[in-house]
Amino acid sequence: MLSRRALFRGSVALGGLVVLGCKRRPPPTCTDVSGLSPEDAHSRSALGYLDQAPDVARACEKCTQYLEAKSDGTCGSCRVLRGPISPAGTCKLFAAKA
Repeated sequence: MLSRRALFRGSVALGGLVVLGCKRRPPPTCTDVSGLSPEDAHSRSALGYLDQAPDVARACEKCTQYLEAKSDGTCGSCRVLRGPISPAGTCKLFAAKA
């Protein structure tokens, strides 16, 4: 039989794991360009869009052109590039927010 103390410790530990799991959600994958025209898909490629920026200081979420996603865990958009944009992505047109 479990004591109340043991049950409480177990529930606190489990709650901590759930909270940690929620905070470490990876950025969304935003590479599906199936809905884009061939020209728009080529523009993404020509401008060097990457779903994961090699330099986090140049991530889309820090760019003036990036438009936030409407809900957490989804792709945002861009004023310059068409299609889904990852907040962790980057491209050659990066312009840091002021």
